[in-house]
Amino acid sequence: MKNHDIDRETIRYYVQDAKQARAEALNALLFAWGGKAKVWMSSLGKFTQSLSRRGRWNLSLPAPHH
Repeated sequence: MKNHDIDRETIRYYVQDAKQARAEALNALLFAWGGKAKVWMSSLGKFTQSLSRRGRWNLSLPAPHH
């Protein structure tokens, strides 16, 4: 392999740029997951509320005839 003279500042720049790109991608991913988790938690809350309402329902049954 040939030896190439690469400036340390150039290497530092590319490493810093890669770290920044990784951080931005991770933030975007977590933000997207957070939005989906919020929707999921909301639907779960509505479901548990509907379950508690079902317990309050008073279903009338016809009286048995003798």
